[in-house]
Amino acid sequence: MNLDFTEEQVMLRDSLRSICEAESDSKAVRQAERDPASAMAGVWRSLADAGFLGLGIAEAYGGSALGMIETAVAAHEFGRFLVPVPHFESAFCAARLIAAAGNDEQRARWLPGIADGSLVVVPASYEAGGGDDLASVKLALAPKDDGFSLTGQKLFVAYAAAADCLLVLVRGAGRTGEHGLACIDRRAPGVRVTAEPNLASASLCTVDFDDVKIARGDLLGDGGAVADAWNAVFMEGLIPLAAQAVGGAERVLEMSIAYAKEREQFDRPIGSFQSIAHYLADAATELEAARVLTWQAAWAHAEGLPFDRLAITAKLFACRAFRRISALAIQIHGGLGFTSEADPQLYFRRAKHQQLLHGESGWLEKQLARRVIDGDIPVLN
Repeated sequence: MNLDFTEEQVMLRDSLRSICEAESDSKAVRQAERDPASAMAGVWRSLADAGFLGLGIAEAYGGSALGMIETAVAAHEFGRFLVPVPHFESAFCAARLIAAAGNDEQRARWLPGIADGSLVVVPASYEAGGGDDLASVKLALAPKDDGFSLTGQKLFVAYAAAADCLLVLVRGAGRTGEHGLACIDRRAPGVRVTAEPNLASASLCTVDFDDVKIARGDLLGDGGAVADAWNAVFMEGLIPLAAQAVGGAERVLEMSIAYAKEREQFDRPIGSFQSIAHYLADAATELEAARVLTWQAAWAHAEGLPFDRLAITAKLFACRAFRRISALAIQIHGGLGFTSEADPQLYFRRAKHQQLLHGESGWLEKQLARRVIDGDIPVLN
């Protein structure tokens, strides 16, 4: 296993970092909390022009057909700068779901727009009382005329207000009770999007559907194909989310180290005191462990090796590390750290947000525990 970046991967990272530094500083992040749609417009266009929205999309549809390592490299930079764009939702999740579950006509209709940034498609899966498992999906299609009708609600839909289309996970397509994916225009009659207050002040919405008409051509795959695609993409998605957490933890730890060097008490930098220095050492150790787990998972996926266990472990550990390291940053910054004017709180709030969605910590622990009990993880060798 070689976790060193290639020259091309380093160039990709440096190119993306220059865009993020220029267009997603802390001022832009705060602006996105007030007005997500307008704040993302400039950086989204820059990412599209540089080809970063088509990293994992096939070349036939305008993408670069790059692998998981390159995707994780990009996610790491998005995490470092808290870039307020739906790259994970649209360019990763939706694109992979369409590629896996859609037919040739659907791929040709939607993937080029996702790759060039002209089309934003976001998944909508969570429901009241549900979780990350497919079994929790209850919203069902009803036959109507020569297509279908949808009435119900989806929760915690990221960037729904800025999306062009919603990729809605439903039941009732194909054989009775099986899963389907309906691609629905956000502006279609009967669709209502409501912003949800949340800890990270992220673009998170409730979407209500009231007798929304769905043409057969807007329904992806049959039940079996959709379930397999959803499970595969969900598991793959844990890797870039872990990389985002590593990037965020890395940046907020850098802030803590810099502040510990410049802030003085008793005529000494506070970083010279054991109580601060040891906390920073522990944080650096935890960050390095999260980094290794994440890149190992990305490497395994890129090599075509089993990666589920690594992806689960990486997301669980990296998000936990991000939350702890960002909480430490607030404490090291003292009274300043608790104010909204300081940057550490931007990272702390997003760290908790990342723990809760797309692989909530309790769900990940359950998946990992099952593998330990079943003997998939050799605990004692």
